Amino acid sequence: MLGEIKLRWWAEQLENNKRDAAPILSELTVPLDHLTSLVDGWTALLQPLPLSVPALDKYATGRGATLFGATTPQETDSAALKRCGEGWALADFAYRCDDTQTRLAALEMARTRITRAGIGDVARHSKPHAILADLARWDIQVGYPRRHPAGSRRRALRVLRYSLFGSIY
Repeated sequence: MLGEIKLRWWAEQLENNKRDAAPILSELTVPLDHLTSLVDGWTALLQPLPLSVPALDKYATGRGATLFGATTPQETDSAALKRCGEGWALADFAYRCDDTQTRLAALEMARTRITRAGIGDVARHSKPHAILADLARWDIQVGYPRRHPAGSRRRALRVLRYSLFGSIY
């Protein structure tokens, strides 16, 4: 119930374009009402576990596609960008979810959304998003649990390699 109250508050702030509600909102350049689907995505997680495929899909679209789309240049409208965003969100959720059935469904859905070709297309628009998508793809290949958790040297080296050589592969 507390999560639902917080999400309603965020929805109200975004719908009313209240940039002073939180420091992060003042830094964003997109109209805040474009981000209301973020709240819809997070709301999908309030259902009892195991989550259904439609709920996971709503979460992926709301969180991943919206976030990746909102944090790239406005002229960018790449289907690959949105699909990689969805895959990243699903993979991130899968590694934080305690329910095995939901985790496996989220990982399988993420696997279908993040591809090497998609990451290559994303890299043309946004290298940071390509790095996030690649790290998610790397995690998906390994399965659960992560072989190299967030903050590990191996993950940092993978990001550094991309930064230096301009290619993930």
